Amino acid sequence: MLVIGIDSYTKSTKLVNVIEQQLESSLNPEQYLINICHVLKNQQHRTLTDIANFILHQLDKDIPHSSMLSTSQAMENRSSNEQEIWFQTKDDEINTQKSLSKIENNFTSLMVRVNETFIKCVAEKPDLLHKIKLWLKNSDYLTDHISISTKIPDTKTIEEIFDSIHPIYDCIDCDLIMDMCKALIPEEQDIANELGAHHEDAEKFYSSTTIEQLKKNLENLYQPYLANGITKMPKMIIKLQNRWSGIKMKGLK
Repeated sequence: MLVIGIDSYTKSTKLVNVIEQQLESSLNPEQYLINICHVLKNQQHRTLTDIANFILHQLDKDIPHSSMLSTSQAMENRSSNEQEIWFQTKDDEINTQKSLSKIENNFTSLMVRVNETFIKCVAEKPDLLHKIKLWLKNSDYLTDHISISTKIPDTKTIEEIFDSIHPIYDCIDCDLIMDMCKALIPEEQDIANELGAHHEDAEKFYSSTTIEQLKKNLENLYQPYLANGITKMPKMIIKLQNRWSGIKMKGLK
């Protein structure tokens, strides 16, 4: 893109300032700088190419960018180098963690109410327990969970039922709980509405730009291996965030 009316010095200064800001906020500054260098090289401008090559040489990363490699070359290069998927900025990581924590906390509170509501309804209508078992047995949710399905008939309380089906739902995918409330305790409309609102928030989070970008990055990383053999696919290490992640004290990390 040609910018009229701005001299080269001003343009280069602005570019350096932007890159510095991005490096400061990036979780992986070196990789970001490497990516920038390859972008500069792709401009096919001799001066930019010389600058990019100099930086890459200093970083000892003077290798072709993966986008310029063939599929087989990309696979070979990736298999010999550790691959990491990062959030674009630290703020993205923090905001994503906060959003997920909010969703988890809200769902925990909702599930306490759901359990209490079902316990109350079963106490008022003892036949409801049998109806819940039949509903679960004939629902599609247990089709691929034979071990759970076989446990349901032997459960004696609503608490045991929820303990059995717990692996099938979570704070993001809570369709099972929503459908149970709608079908089995329709008189408790408030809790169903709150679950519906929670489900919408969870869907927004899951389809957010940040999460979609992470999924896209993973797909781009592993796509070449799907058609050429997954035996050479690099390992994927996922860091799980939990309540101890921010603890700095030795022995509690």
